[in-house]
Amino acid sequence: MEVDALTRKVKRGCIVASVSPVNINSVASVKSVKSQHEVNVEQIADKAKPISNQDIRVDRTYLPMVSKIVNEYSDIFITSDTQLGCARGTKMTIDVGNTPPIRLNPYRCPISSRQYIEKAIDDMLQAVIIRKSNSDYAFSVILADKSDGCKRFIVDFRKLNALIKPISFPMPHADDLLNVIGGSKFFTHLDLNQAYWQYE
Repeated sequence: MEVDALTRKVKRGCIVASVSPVNINSVASVKSVKSQHEVNVEQIADKAKPISNQDIRVDRTYLPMVSKIVNEYSDIFITSDTQLGCARGTKMTIDVGNTPPIRLNPYRCPISSRQYIEKAIDDMLQAVIIRKSNSDYAFSVILADKSDGCKRFIVDFRKLNALIKPISFPMPHADDLLNVIGGSKFFTHLDLNQAYWQYE
């Protein structure tokens, strides 16, 4: 049954559902059904491997302590995009007002690049980063060269970005931030790998 927020009108006598006997032993509760993301997270935790001290760049004086902490939380470090999690702190919304959907034709690309694009799409589908869609919006793909010689898969959202209503947040003053960390001995830089793929 399709459930949505729209009001539906049906004619008198119209059949909207049918009922059949159910084997109670074969019924799973909603709580027991896990999303693909939850399954992926559990698989990541199961596959978490110890992190080598060679991969930890810190003064040797503090290496044992840092190594212990890093390995205690080794499940948050990934080795491939198929292990990406989900940043649940906030949900993104894209407000384009009442503008009509944008549909762009695909850009032409060399045959050699098409194989890379198809593989990238297959990998993202497998990692549940993207899903098949019949959206009214359509944008083209661009391949850009990275400094390490690999290709970067980019969706050209420039026309969409031009329509998005900006959201401004007050940024803290740099001097205030420096005062907060004054006297600290350890400074950690943590970053979400493929961050835009991890936001809902």
